[in-house]
Amino acid sequence: MENFEINAQKRTDIGKGASRRLRRSGNIPAIIYGGDQKPVALTISHNELLKHLEHEA
Repeated sequence: MENFEINAQKRTDIGKGASRRLRRSGNIPAIIYGGDQKPVALTISHNELLKHLEHEA
């Protein structure tokens, strides 16, 4: 399996309304959990993620 990088931006707007606005603008709300770190809210480009996932199969 190959690794790939996804460009993501940290986001400050959190909640259902903010997530809907992101989706309407072509982005995906995401959260990274893990280890002893606090969760980090991110936004990822829908087109970029879809491109990587389609070529991964």
